[in-house]
Amino acid sequence: MSELVDRFSTEQGADHHHRALLVGLFVLDFLTIHPFVDGNGRLSRLLGTRLLSEAGYGVGRYVSLEGLVYERRDDYDDALAASTAGWQDGAHDPWPWLGFLVDVLADAYEAFAARAADHRSGVTSSPATGTTQLPNQTLGEPKLNNRR
Repeated sequence: MSELVDRFSTEQGADHHHRALLVGLFVLDFLTIHPFVDGNGRLSRLLGTRLLSEAGYGVGRYVSLEGLVYERRDDYDDALAASTAGWQDGAHDPWPWLGFLVDVLADAYEAFAARAADHRSGVTSSPATGTTQLPNQTLGEPKLNNRR
C-alpha cells in the first residue's frame, strides 16, 4: 500500500497525467490489491470521492458518487473485472475502469446541473424523499391528533 500511495503522490506532483485518471488508477490498484478482509469497495469509493475532490472534482459534495455507482453496479463489476484481468502480470487494460469512472463523473455533473436548473426555476426537491415541490406550494399544518 505504501508503494501505491508513493507512486500516486509522485505522479500527481509531476503533473504529467490528468488527475481524474490518476485517481481512477489509484482506486483500481487499491481494489486489486484488496488490502482488507472486508470493506475494500466502500473504502475505495470513499477514497476516490476524496481524491477526486482534492483534484478539483467537488461534485461529490452535491451528488452522491456512491449512489451513482450503486445504480450502475453491474457496469461497475464488468469494468472492474475487465480492467483487473492480467493485473498481476502487468498485462491489464485500465481503460474499461477509467471509462466507467469518467461516465460516473459525467452523470454526476449532469445531475448537479439539473438540480441547479431546478433551483433557479424555483422547483425544489428533497433527495431524502424524492419529492418535488413548486414555489409557494404548501402542504398545510400537520395534524398530530384530533385534539386542539
